Amino acid sequence: MIKGLLLTIVVFGAFATAEKVSAQTPHHDHAFLWTVTAGMQDLGVPVGWSDSYANGISRNGVIVEYVGNSDTGNLAAAVWSVQTGWQILSHRLNQQYSAAYAINNARQIAGTTYAAGSTTEHAFLWTATTGMQDLGTLGGSTSFAFGINDKGEVVGQSDNGQRRW
Repeated sequence: MIKGLLLTIVVFGAFATAEKVSAQTPHHDHAFLWTVTAGMQDLGVPVGWSDSYANGISRNGVIVEYVGNSDTGNLAAAVWSVQTGWQILSHRLNQQYSAAYAINNARQIAGTTYAAGSTTEHAFLWTATTGMQDLGTLGGSTSFAFGINDKGEVVGQSDNGQRRW
């Protein structure tokens, strides 16, 4: 079993807040962290955002996710840890949309964003040094990154630009 997870099992996702949901009360999603010792913990949302969605966790407990603002419709890739709380990824390619899906132990993050100046989704690799790097496509218009290993190798899918019919 992976070192550091012997006593902790982590499940991540989103759940509705405990507020009573009615036609007049909008419901918001919150990311959570679940461990054997503490159970389900609400990670909340950073100031200025209304929803959070967890997508991945590193072996050292850093969670990648995205947060949403229901007033503007914007989504932003973010990280959360016990030590730092919420952090929106800096040096984004597009301020309107980005989502983080995977993180490695070097805190390199893989995800998807709109390419700079467009609404076409492209895979990205983010580091604290370089910010968001557009990984391009296989010749088509879109790509998505869903995983990253400790070597910094990213996996995902891309449109290759070839017609199927």
